[in-house]
Amino acid sequence: MRFVGPTGYVVTFRQTDPLYVVDLGDPAEPQVAGELKITGYSAYLHPLDEGRLLGVGREATEEGMVTGAR
Repeated sequence: MRFVGPTGYVVTFRQTDPLYVVDLGDPAEPQVAGELKITGYSAYLHPLDEGRLLGVGREATEEGMVTGAR
């Protein structure tokens, strides 16, 4: 997870690495603002500027076998 102001970036890894962008402007009612599903996983997330995020991780097959960097 990574938090930048009222925005949270969340990744999980099972067979794919969904990246969720969560608007936390109203903490009582967080809203999913976007999502991206890719194979592999992100090991590090770094905000670059408004609306841009750098993710570094490993590529994996759809079954979850790690195959290389991405």
